[in-house]
This record gives sequence, C-alpha cells and structure tokens, in this order.
Amino acid sequence: MLGLVLLAAIASSSPDAEMYPFDTVTAKVTGVLFGSGANTDPTYVVPQLYATFRKADGETKEHWIYAVNHKGSFVANLRLTPEMRRELGAGATFLGVRLEGGRPETNARIAIEDAKAFKEELKPLSIRVTPRDELPFPNRRDTIVPKTAEPAAGDLLAQWSVSLPECCRVSSRRVGKSLVVDVEAPAGSITEIPLGTACEAKKARSFPLPYLTWGEKTGRVMVDLLEGGWFRLAEFDWYVSNASEVFARETPGGRELVARYLPDTSGRLNPVRERIVVTLSRDFDEVLPEIPNPKSPWKRVCGSRVWRSHPAWNREEDAALWRAARAAGFLRLAVTDHETMWRDGGEPFTFCTVAAAGKGGDAAQLAYTMTMIDELGYLYGPYNNFTDLSTQSGFFSRDAVARRPDGSLCTAWMRCYCPKPVLAPAACDMFAGELKRKFGFNTAYCDVHTSMLPWRRTDYDSRVPGAATYAQTFYSWGEMLLRQKRNWAGPVYSEGAHQFMWAGLADGSYAQDRSYDFRNDPWIVDFELLRTQRLSTDFGMGSLSMFSPPRSNLERMYYQPGAPKGRDELIDRFIAATIAFGHSGFLVCDGCWDPPNAFGPAYGRPTRPVWRERGFPAEMYRSYFMVQALAAAYTASEAVSVRYAGADGRLRTASEAIVDGSIARNAVVARYANGTVTVVNGSDSATLDVVVDGRRLVLGPNGFAGWGDGVEVLSTDVGGRRVHEAEGPEYAYREVEGEAPAVKLKSPPVTRTAGSR
Repeated sequence: MLGLVLLAAIASSSPDAEMYPFDTVTAKVTGVLFGSGANTDPTYVVPQLYATFRKADGETKEHWIYAVNHKGSFVANLRLTPEMRRELGAGATFLGVRLEGGRPETNARIAIEDAKAFKEELKPLSIRVTPRDELPFPNRRDTIVPKTAEPAAGDLLAQWSVSLPECCRVSSRRVGKSLVVDVEAPAGSITEIPLGTACEAKKARSFPLPYLTWGEKTGRVMVDLLEGGWFRLAEFDWYVSNASEVFARETPGGRELVARYLPDTSGRLNPVRERIVVTLSRDFDEVLPEIPNPKSPWKRVCGSRVWRSHPAWNREEDAALWRAARAAGFLRLAVTDHETMWRDGGEPFTFCTVAAAGKGGDAAQLAYTMTMIDELGYLYGPYNNFTDLSTQSGFFSRDAVARRPDGSLCTAWMRCYCPKPVLAPAACDMFAGELKRKFGFNTAYCDVHTSMLPWRRTDYDSRVPGAATYAQTFYSWGEMLLRQKRNWAGPVYSEGAHQFMWAGLADGSYAQDRSYDFRNDPWIVDFELLRTQRLSTDFGMGSLSMFSPPRSNLERMYYQPGAPKGRDELIDRFIAATIAFGHSGFLVCDGCWDPPNAFGPAYGRPTRPVWRERGFPAEMYRSYFMVQALAAAYTASEAVSVRYAGADGRLRTASEAIVDGSIARNAVVARYANGTVTVVNGSDSATLDVVVDGRRLVLGPNGFAGWGDGVEVLSTDVGGRRVHEAEGPEYAYREVEGEAPAVKLKSPPVTRTAGSR
C-alpha cells in the first residue's frame, strides 16, 4: 500500500485540553446518496449530523458536525473549541450522534457506527519542505513588480498612505513607476495590514480585470482610474507574504484588500512580513503585475490541442467515441479522465493507483490508455489531486490533514478532508510515479489546485513548516505542479478560476473566471495576453457552463424553452472569447448525449449516447475546427500588440479604450510575434467594421477572424446566415448556418495499433 510516513515523537496538548476529558468526537457515517456535485440526486433531502452531550446538571446540548451529502463511508469529525468546552462545563458526558432533517426512508439507510469522544493526542511531526531558494520560482528578484520605464518629470508618482503602529518597520523603494513597500512587525504586534486605497488623485472609477482574481465578486483586486487618465493597481506580493489569509473590506475610499494574521494551533502568530506593490501609469499595460514563474515547456503542445474532460463511463463506449472522433478528423485532442475512473460509487477518488473495478479495473484502464495514446495519438491522462482526502483512503491519517486555528480538521470536497499542502510534492511523486509506471499516461488533470486561492487552504497546524501562512500552500502546490509534469513527461492541467498565480507551473487550466461577467463586462484581454498566456496555455473560457456567471443566467438565456438567445450564439460567443483571450480550444460535445450533458453519461441526470445515430453535433465540429489551427499558431508565439476598435473603426490602446469607453465594444485585435493576427467582435448586438493589415473585415455579433502562416479563419454573417470557414495545415472546414459541417482533411488519419509501444 502506498503511504507517506509521518515521523512522530512525544505527545503535547494545550493546558485547556488537559483539564477536559475529551476534545474530539468522531463517527463513521455511510451515506447512500450524493447531495452535491455532478452526482447530485435531486430527490435527496440532505440530513444534518449532530453530536449530543449531557451536562453535569442533566441538561442536554448539541453541536452540529456536518451535512450527510455523500455516498459511501466517511469518518465525521467535531473538534470541541474552548468555547464549546466552557459551555458544556466540567462533568459533561458524550451521549452519541443523531440525524436531523432529511427523509425517514433515506435516513434509515444511512449507517452510523463507532461514534466516540476522546482527547486527541497530537505528536510532533517531521516533514521536510524544499527550501524556497531551491525552487525555480519566483525567477526574478522583483517578483510581481511590473517592468516599466522610469517616470517622466512631472508625472504623478505612486504613493502608499496607511497608518500603522510604531511597531511596524516600513521601508520603500521605487522601481520604475512602481512603489515597493516592505512592512515588518514582531509577531502579535499587529494582525492586519491593509493594502490601502488611492491617495494620489481623485478616483474617477474602479473596475475589475478578467483573470486577476484575488477573490470572488466582493474580493477582487480592482484597478483604479484616477483623474488625469492615470491607472493605479496595488497588490500584495504573494511570493513574500507571511500572512494567513487575504480578505476584502469596504472603506470610505473604496474596497481594499487586507492581509490578516491568524494564530496557529498552538496560539502562536507569525511575524508580519508583507510587500505591497503600487504602480501608477497612464499606460494601462504598465500596471499589470509580472508573473515570475518559468514558462511551461509544454506550451506549444498544449496550444496545438483542443482539450476535453471525459469521465470514465463504459470503457468500450468511451473508446468507440474517440475512435469515431479521430476518424472524423479530430486529430489533435487532449482528453483527461475524471473521478469515475477511480470509483464506481462513493469510494476514494484521490491518492489512488487502482482503477474502478466496475469499469474493468487496471486491465481495462491500461487497454483504454493504450487506445487513446498509442492508437489515436491523443494526449490522455488521469484525474488526480492533492486537495481532497477520503477517510477510506490508505493514505489517510489524522496527521495528514490540515488544521484550522482551533485545531479542527480542514474539510474539503464532500466526504473529504484537506490533506496538508506541505505533503503534496512528495505525495505527487509517490502516486503519479506509480500511475505513470502502471499505465503510461502522457498528461494529467490535477483538479482543484488552481481553482483555490492559497489562503483557502492555509494549514494552521503548528507542527508543520510554514504553519498559518498561505505562502506555504502556494509554494507547496507550485512545486507539486512542477513535479506533475516531470512524472508524466507531459503537461499537467488544472481547474482554473485563480490560475494566474500558478501560470507556467501548471501548463494549462480551465480558462474560467467565476466572478467576472463576460456577457456584461468588457473583455479586457491585456493581462491574459501579455502576462499569463506567455507562460501557459489555458483552454476555452473554461467549459461552456463556466463562461458567463451566474450560471442561472446562462440557463435562462440559452437552455430554457423559449429562451431569447440561441445555443448557436452561445457557442459562437464562447469561441470568440477563447480566441480574443489567446486560449486554446475546448471541445464542446455535450450534444453527443440526449439530453445534452457536459460530462456525458458518467454523472448527473440519466442520459444516453446518440452520437452513433445522429453523428457528432455541429457545435463539436465548430469548437474544434474553428479554433485548433489558429490557436496552434498564436500559442506558439507571444502577443506583442493589443488594440481595441471603436465604433469609428479606429484601433485604440487599452488605455485609450478604457478612458473613452470603447472598451465595452469588446472589439479586440491582437498581433503575435510570429505574425499571427486575431480579430474578434465580442459584441452580441453590434457589427464590427474594421481594417487590419489592409483587410477590411465586417464581422457580425460574436464574429471573429484570424490569419497566420498557413492559417485562415473567418466567422461572420453572410446573406443573413452565419458562415464559419477555417483552413489550417491539416484541414479545411466550412459550415453554413442550417447546413451540415464539411471537413476536408489534407491527408488521411494515420492508422495506428493500440499496444504499439
């Protein structure tokens, strides 16, 4: 059995715990239905689990443990806080656990065993982490500080005006147009360091920036536009911070981010160390932070592939689908598996090396892998992550789980706890190495990591290096992502949503930004094109359902009977945005099943494959052939110019377009160093009429064009119908609204034999 050894020594516990007979309650709960996630049974009413105690005076008291929203076994855990223990008082006894809510017929099937209360003995751990100066990131001394020219005489200079107590040592220096402020203070002397708000000039307005996501809707970092046309961006340097978390609060000067220091499980606070970078420029691109990570060595490979997650369902049907896809011309796909390759029901789905028995076990998994890689020539790899740990897993121990400040176990996805981030690099070598040996994968999907801001998984366990610092999570996961690609000898993909921090460490992620409204807010592409996509290759705009939060709006606009917008328009807009932001393609094949299902038959409501009888849906062809060749061209290079067209057709810089409001037209022209050009009309109502490189382009709503060496792409309205045309090195494609797509391959697919390795 694979397992990571945690060395233990003498016991230790807090004085308060010594005075009390128990501080922890656990119970093994075997659930019968899923109440969240893609597996959700809509008929399931989720019951809640409570622990019941009797106080010395006979009064009973209950404390909530968790929601039983899972299928399979899970050991629930309740850590009694000092407040809870004081409330119960001396002489309290543990009576047991009970379910509340739910339905009687379902609750009767839920098994609860081995409920007990005990005083947890925490022993010191010996865990080695790689010294930061041995890691290849950050790869520049000034980390996130933008590379800018020196300010000119008379320019407005960046300032930072925050009142701090005398215990804080504050030093500052100017680097180009940035002010770099370092703040240090003794442990416990101050617990919050504010980022501050604009003080250099009156603020005209503030706006969010796509993909620069320091939090969800209320926690985003904001760019300020000051009077006089000055752009201002202030950020904490996440490579340097010693804080536990970052949060947002509203002030009279606007929303500001705050670095907060919380105690570890021993009550100790870390010394304060923060670096704040404030940049002020009339050139919007100059305020964008650098991402000091190494460039992905797999960037060209990722960019030439169209990505798809396909969870294991029936291995024969799975293989048949992809054989048919390749025969139809889908030659360059990256397909990753999902949880269901490791489980048939509620079994563990991480830290796994044995494939689900109900899908044929290891033998079927090996055969499918050989089909995907050797026969079809695809990138193919497994699902894995080091953020979710089931209590059924052989890797599980209480010492492997991250802790909150009160000592409780950090929960993760349903039926899981959060493993200690510091264990991720070694665990990656252990499990990924074994999977590579057994199955020969050439890529992988490492779920969750780039979707999670590092302070959401800070480990406060005083026994681990970097306790109570979010930077330790960032560095541990970054190192793990580098080890992933080394183990696979191929790229590693992740979930996205906060991927900018890990750009280049992950080779690509779902290009989603969950709290940015791409339907109503402007497509400001500069941060993606000039920073993150120079290091990695994210795909699509995430999946189709990730594209334009909130998802309920998508459902209302595109999927409900009588919806005012058509699904074709959504597909066109999705592809247009993919190209505008410089991403590689995402394969939309929801319509291969009836009813359409993003994950196919493996999850969710019952659905049946219809691709055999109906053929592949037009949106599947379009999402591949209208993107693959063009994305392969621009992801092989770097964007060198970004411009935005106004209603007059004149091309503007981002600075000009933001100031005069034309940025809202979403008319983006990007040039790449290798000569590739993309032109996108991201408006869903206006026509774009623009001249680029002597070409007059008239692009209808959500239309786009692109060209480069051997590549020509055009999607626009002709005679009242949408026409899609693309030509690349391997194919020519044409689709006219209302007609079947036509694909002409320039050479027939090479027939391979699975097992040729």
